[in-house]
Amino acid sequence: ENLSTYTIGNELESQPIKTDIHEFTFLVDKFKELINKANNAYAFQENSIHHISHQLKTPIAVVISEMERINLRLDETLKDDFNKQIAKVKSLADVINVLLEISKIESGQKLATQKIRIDELFFDCIDEINSLHTDFKFDVTYAPDSPSDEHLLFWGHSVLLKQVFINLLSNCVQYANDKRAEIRFDCTSNVDVKIFVINAGKTIQPDERSMLFSYFFRGKNSDGVAGFGLGLVLAKKIMELHHANIHYQINQDGYNEFVIAFKF
Repeated sequence: ENLSTYTIGNELESQPIKTDIHEFTFLVDKFKELINKANNAYAFQENSIHHISHQLKTPIAVVISEMERINLRLDETLKDDFNKQIAKVKSLADVINVLLEISKIESGQKLATQKIRIDELFFDCIDEINSLHTDFKFDVTYAPDSPSDEHLLFWGHSVLLKQVFINLLSNCVQYANDKRAEIRFDCTSNVDVKIFVINAGKTIQPDERSMLFSYFFRGKNSDGVAGFGLGLVLAKKIMELHHANIHYQINQDGYNEFVIAFKF
């Protein structure tokens, strides 16, 4: 009965078992030992992510502050390139904040949410991406053309959701072969809102799609593209925390298509 409701990370409440069978007693003791080791490994993982993320926040904030201070004294011809470097460091800081937030939630804290208009958060992310890649074009469309506010307002964690959207938009910049991507908000359903992020780059091979959201996986289409294979793993985890989902498919035009679905 205890095992049916047990979750790794919690203390296992067990009652002494009265038996004269030595092998059975030995098995029970070894099982308890295994559970303790699993709990210790789980606690180490949680605490390590939390500790590392927390320790990195302050030095990176100092680096950003120093870079912005130096930027004030730079020649105008250098400011644009330097601002791009500042934006990249800020992006790294955002990833660290995301890891810290996820680690807090997995340690038992409640997901802090607020009412968010999903398309407006997407537009903020597009502006951030375009500040680094001014020649990339994002085409945003809606179905229907003028959806109601109720179809686009959801309770969510803005920092975490922003990381998902930034990751998908960045992938478009890295993989699209025509320097453009389409973002389509499908608000025609009364069950959910789907967001399609589409680009015309090399598609994911069929034998690789099942591993797309796995740690450190990078497909054949990523040859020569910088990255660590963590972005989509974080995206899927964040979607699960919001009781939403994300998946990849190739659309009827043969383009890459990531689909996010938020349920009402």
